[in-house]
Amino acid sequence: MHVNYDKYTDFSRYMSFSWHVDAGENGQISSLIDSQLKRTVETELLERGFAYNPHDPDLLVCIKIKIEKKTDYRAVPTGSGGYYGHYNGGHNYTMVPYVYYERTTTLRLIDKKGMQTIWEGALVAIQKDNLSRRYKRIQKGLNQIIRKFDFRGSQQFY
Repeated sequence: MHVNYDKYTDFSRYMSFSWHVDAGENGQISSLIDSQLKRTVETELLERGFAYNPHDPDLLVCIKIKIEKKTDYRAVPTGSGGYYGHYNGGHNYTMVPYVYYERTTTLRLIDKKGMQTIWEGALVAIQKDNLSRRYKRIQKGLNQIIRKFDFRGSQQFY
């Protein structure tokens, strides 16, 4: 997990939040899951003293989920070479492709006035291609990220 924020930003001046215009454009997840993830973040921010204000917020919140298909290769022994496996160092290997999915979950908080990112958290995880549990894994990752946001709506805490 990676978290970064503008160290010169006075987070105590932020009181409200809303969703960035493209916050719902996660083409790789359903709109139902997207709305559930938004509720997860909203709950955390409300508990920290921020108010939801869709008309004139101080902060814009953006969630991005990116899932990439990746291929890696593994060496698999295919038998022994030579007499008793001692020819050319022993075993022969074949490179076998291994396909997996890498999921990057990013949460950004943007200062609405300056349209600058002031806080960002990201988590990269291996995504097993099990759609029925995908939402729970994404939500768990998003919870881990938002818990790293150590600021309150009217005051900082460490």
